[in-house]
Amino acid sequence: LTVRASLVERSLRSLSPLATLERGYAIVTEIPGGGVLTDSAKVSPGASIDVRLARGSLAARVTRSDPPEE
Repeated sequence: LTVRASLVERSLRSLSPLATLERGYAIVTEIPGGGVLTDSAKVSPGASIDVRLARGSLAARVTRSDPPEE
């Protein structure tokens, strides 16, 4: 039972958004509003954004917004 619980815990931990941050990814949100940004076309130069990292966060201003390549 403890081995099984350990495997379940490891599986859940690997799916955690925090585990993704540990791998070098970030969660970027709009300021104000806090909505998660997933499309560069929805952000204009000069916009303020919040960047959440594995350890801490950054307040940033967008200087360029490149549309996705299709």
